[in-house]
Amino acid sequence: MARYWALLALTVLLAGAVRAEEEELPGLKPGEVAPAVESKEWLTADGKAPDMKGKVLLIDFWFAA
Repeated sequence: MARYWALLALTVLLAGAVRAEEEELPGLKPGEVAPAVESKEWLTADGKAPDMKGKVLLIDFWFAA
């Protein structure tokens, strides 16, 4: 009986993985240029947008439900 449940669980996981690959996900594709980051207010010393052209930027989003 345990073998049946293990096989069922594996089948469900594999089916989900295949389905995820088939769906077209929104967003950028690898190698595409990211859009400019726009804001009305910047938390910098002078209040202006920092020069980010050609730099790697990590944006960390927090969510509390």
